[in-house]
Amino acid sequence: MTNKSDVSFEYSRVLQLLEQFSLYGCAEFTIVFGTITKDAEYSTWSTPDDDFKKYKESGFFELMQHLLSIFVEYKSQHILLKHCHAIIQITQHDIAIEWVSKKIAEKAITSIHETEKNNVNK
Repeated sequence: MTNKSDVSFEYSRVLQLLEQFSLYGCAEFTIVFGTITKDAEYSTWSTPDDDFKKYKESGFFELMQHLLSIFVEYKSQHILLKHCHAIIQITQHDIAIEWVSKKIAEKAITSIHETEKNNVNK
């Protein structure tokens, strides 16, 4: 379960980070993230072209990873979910954050990997 204040907090933190790195309005990426076990988390990123390299080199990637950990920790402690999974989609000025089931997260990751494989084979 997600309440409006949780989504507002998550949205505002992602927006703040995008603005900090001057990415709001131009960034496009998808992140599927969540927990594997109590002490282990994952994230899978889908970015166009060489954007991922740019995100890593600028420090954005590291700070976003930290933010994702905060989201997961909050959900697991305050909403009492054992395993949390979410998808963040950024398309220029649009920010979508959705908490999903493990099955939906796995399908999204599969889709990302298939898209990457198809792009490599072109």
